[in-house]
Amino acid sequence: MRVFSGSCIDLDDHDLAVMPHADRVEQKHELDTGADFFDESGRPLQPHVRTMNKVFSGSKLDLCAANAEDDVAHPRFHSVDSPSITPRMSATSTFGAVRLGVPRGDPMNPPLGLPRASPMAAVIGGGSYTAAHIIVALLNAGYTVRSALVLSAVDKATFPEDIQRHVPPEYRSRLQVLECDLFSNASLQDAIRGCGYVIHCGLHTAPAARDIVDAHVATVTALFAAMAAIGPDKFSRVVLTGSASSCFHPTQPPPHGKGVFDETTRNAVASKTVDVMQFAKMMFEDEAWRLQKASRIPSVTTILPAIVIGPSLTSEVSEAMRTVCDLAQSSSSNPFVPKIYWNFVDVRDVARAHVLALESPRAVNERFVLTAENLSIAELGNMIHRAYPQFKPPTLNAPFLVAFALGPLYNTRVTFAYLWRTLGRRRVLSGAKAKEKLGLQLTTMQDTVRDSLRDLMERGYLASSSTTENASTPTAGAEPGGSGTCVLRATVAAVVAATLAASAAWVWRARSNRR
Repeated sequence: MRVFSGSCIDLDDHDLAVMPHADRVEQKHELDTGADFFDESGRPLQPHVRTMNKVFSGSKLDLCAANAEDDVAHPRFHSVDSPSITPRMSATSTFGAVRLGVPRGDPMNPPLGLPRASPMAAVIGGGSYTAAHIIVALLNAGYTVRSALVLSAVDKATFPEDIQRHVPPEYRSRLQVLECDLFSNASLQDAIRGCGYVIHCGLHTAPAARDIVDAHVATVTALFAAMAAIGPDKFSRVVLTGSASSCFHPTQPPPHGKGVFDETTRNAVASKTVDVMQFAKMMFEDEAWRLQKASRIPSVTTILPAIVIGPSLTSEVSEAMRTVCDLAQSSSSNPFVPKIYWNFVDVRDVARAHVLALESPRAVNERFVLTAENLSIAELGNMIHRAYPQFKPPTLNAPFLVAFALGPLYNTRVTFAYLWRTLGRRRVLSGAKAKEKLGLQLTTMQDTVRDSLRDLMERGYLASSSTTENASTPTAGAEPGGSGTCVLRATVAAVVAATLAASAAWVWRARSNRR
């Protein structure tokens, strides 16, 4: 390394890049012990680019090997230019071209005046609903993006095509897709090496045989171990995607003097036995802050979005978007829904917040809650109807007893325990900090709902015309409009009748006691 010390190719000032064809050089050069690179006084000479190529011949930085015209490429890195994920990279998406600025052709005489490479950002977990938007936002902002994802967690046949539809052709050369083990330190080192910016989108899916809390902690531990192995000073900014549920719980009373929850509050209810997913996301963020201090990563930022909805760029339909779809398809014969409040944010705003967190000096070592509006299900139904009047979603809040008794029948994902904790409880999140420090402009929920419904209709998840007049919200084990509908309507009538009878009996007893 003495040869290049203090020169324009001092390796201490450069990120090492993995070259896919380094093992293909048949004849490797041997250098004498510094005889060609020092003058008589012992001072190092400024090496020529030919010397550099000779020094690295047969090594990981062999420029000839990096740009070799082979039919066999690195088996783990893929370009989005190809119609499907295959073991081949394009000329402009190889690490040699991105990091060293050397195009295919004669590596010994590169043309002068090459444009400076765009900043490199790694997106860990890049196959998720939110991560796809983050990738597009980074490309639009001028970044070169390396998307590290678990291919087993996404559709291998459709994922590349999904991304290509939403990436302009001129940006595709700046997108790389890499298969990665999110729990492996070595695998993550390959994913983030040479990237000055890292975004970890959280754990999209946890292995079935692994504890969900341990899995969240393990993936962030592996990331920080990988960054520590490469060198903490190599990373300008690290952004992690957590959850706003780390700041509040539906059963938690609002903090005194505020009335709203924000970055300074904490979920005091979730644990390994109560709302384990919320607890896992809390541990993901807590471990990141602990490891940042231990590894001395200069800048870490956490983004904590509320319930995320909006158009999807992949074939995935998130849990929240399925709820929107179910509401739109509900029958107009039942206008009631449980009085439950949720905090929402647009997925495109979440993506923009990640880019701003990479660039804003005010985002260093900060937490940002992202939320646009706090809505009840009935208010969400009203927005759906205003956006597309042909849909007749429920727009009225059901009485407490009726909602508690019938909620699980309308939606099998809803439990009595969840309803008992959340019915009628309004817990408002504040996103003022993100607006102030990041300058984030939030999309209105009415616009988000309209765009979400349009996306669902274009992808065939939702009929464009109203076909739900004679349908009912599906119950467990029943198809819409089938025998389950009759059972449900009969149950509704029975519960309403029982409620009215109980109320009448209570009034009659009260009057009798007065006598």
